Amino acid sequence: MRTDSTVFIVGAGPIGMSLALLLDRLGIDSIVVERSPGITTHPKARDLNARTMELFRMWGLEEPIRA
Repeated sequence: MRTDSTVFIVGAGPIGMSLALLLDRLGIDSIVVERSPGITTHPKARDLNARTMELFRMWGLEEPIRA
């Protein structure tokens, strides 16, 4: 397990994972930590708006998300 990084992200929800993806695309090391051992059975994300899809498109994720 890595213990050193430029950015430490607390929470592996939609925001934390999006931030980690963006930082990786920019070549910036990050570590994501999550207190829960697995995924939730009740997702908290309720919708994707136009800006969210703009970001996903920029990161090359639009097609997998739509699929």
